[in-house]
Amino acid sequence: MRKETVNLLYLLRLNNCDSPVKGWTVKNITVYTPFKYTKILKDLNELVSGGYVAKGYKSVRAETFYITDMGKAFVMKNAPG
Repeated sequence: MRKETVNLLYLLRLNNCDSPVKGWTVKNITVYTPFKYTKILKDLNELVSGGYVAKGYKSVRAETFYITDMGKAFVMKNAPG
């Protein structure tokens, strides 16, 4: 897993995006990262495939993403300090 991808997990965890209702859109995430929409979407889909992130309810027409229990466990295990 790349550092940028791990940072997305930390971002979702720190902002309590931990249920289908609380998920963030890619556009929300772009505010907090220097990466473009397509890069973030690619990384999120990679995390979905790995089970670390899941797709939540749609926000208007945009998909949302939230951290799963597996993703939370990974963050806790690899937290700095």
